[in-house]
Amino acid sequence: MFPLMRIYLLWRVFAGGSFWSDERAERVCREICHTEGGYIFALKCEMKERPYTVILFAMIMLIFICGFGIRVAEL
Repeated sequence: MFPLMRIYLLWRVFAGGSFWSDERAERVCREICHTEGGYIFALKCEMKERPYTVILFAMIMLIFICGFGIRVAEL
């Protein structure tokens, strides 16, 4: 369970460390676009701006999740 939490935290750090998750982006979302910014918005913007980085990061996380699942299933 705890390794999966670490993977979730890595995903949040990836999205939270984005240019699209700062206060300015949140304000633009609220005032101009009338939407809520957040992690999903940051991930969508990162996917549009740097798709290969996001896909690579997601694939690496998927490898760890599947490896953990196989490890648990074998016990």
